[in-house]
Amino acid sequence: MDWGITKTKGFSKNTEQDIMERTIDLGSYDGDVANNGGDKGEKLPPKELTWNRDPIASLSDWTIVVTSNESKKTKTYHVHKCVVGAGPRSSQYFFKLFSTSQMEECQTCTSKLDLEENAAVAFPRMLDFMYASKEVEVQVKTETAVALRHLANYFGVPTLFESAKKFIRQDIDRFNVHIYLKEAQQYHDQSIIKATIAIAGKSWRHLLLSVDGTKIRESPYMKLLSSEEQVDVMKLALLDKAKQITSPNFDFPVSPNPQPFHTGMNNEPNGFVFSNQPNAFSFSNQPNAYNMS
Repeated sequence: MDWGITKTKGFSKNTEQDIMERTIDLGSYDGDVANNGGDKGEKLPPKELTWNRDPIASLSDWTIVVTSNESKKTKTYHVHKCVVGAGPRSSQYFFKLFSTSQMEECQTCTSKLDLEENAAVAFPRMLDFMYASKEVEVQVKTETAVALRHLANYFGVPTLFESAKKFIRQDIDRFNVHIYLKEAQQYHDQSIIKATIAIAGKSWRHLLLSVDGTKIRESPYMKLLSSEEQVDVMKLALLDKAKQITSPNFDFPVSPNPQPFHTGMNNEPNGFVFSNQPNAFSFSNQPNAYNMS
């Protein structure tokens, strides 16, 4: 059968005949369902595989129902086992689940999960990350960073854990340290708790003192700490102050009524003093002395 194509030999790629052969009309795509007698209302497969498209059109083969422990709100996600269980960013949890047929979930192709409020909010961001290409970082913000880190640990997604950790390392500071502490306590994330204590120890002036530096203020961060953790912050604050005092660039404060300067350990004026009362932060009667537990 003559297909309208002539095979040629001995011609370079840029000959007139070669150019003609490369511009022959080879027809247009006509494989659309509607052009082949199918139902025009029939749904076509999505151009990109994702969890938030129509489950029938995307050939979803697994359902995840997430319930928030606090609000009791539920949300349903239609996913694909080849992505969440075997993809480049797959979950070890779902891989093991899909690998067995003994679980009741495998009979219904449905997983029911009870998660903390912020973890439930962050769950679709985990799915976004699992469906995205390797170059895409997780969509995260301060309020959901620790929750995503928790989800990464719980469902076994190490790449998500590293991505969340990278964000936290760049984001955490004295202005949001109380948010990270509250979330870390909820998920028992000791690494994040220790990180907030380290930052608080360096930023004690901003977290503990009033704007004019004359008294201890009620700090949202310090309220969340146990007595032992508060002491840890104070110890780091003392070390930070000691480093500043011994620095050659340290400028001693000038007062209209100069007072003798002391290191502040024990009951000396102008220094930090730990009281025996847990969670008690107050000034002593000594001039310019901080009396903290």
